[in-house]
Amino acid sequence: CTQQAGQQPVAPDIAARWSGPDANPSAVALIREPARQEALLELVFDTERKLDSVCGPASGDDALVLRLAPTIKETTATHD
Repeated sequence: CTQQAGQQPVAPDIAARWSGPDANPSAVALIREPARQEALLELVFDTERKLDSVCGPASGDDALVLRLAPTIKETTATHD
């Protein structure tokens, strides 16, 4: 789903998170801080989940991200 210029975001809560510190970490921060990696992944996954529920079923790369989301979350939980 797309947002027209001047309209409110489809998912304002997600849009606000993309404006926050977790959305644009540097490569160095991602390498040095696993928590930043997880925060960015979670933001991506939450975005795809939200848009899937608001805009309809994902396709292409978005569908792949949705399929990976629970797998990666389960994998990181078992490695802690």
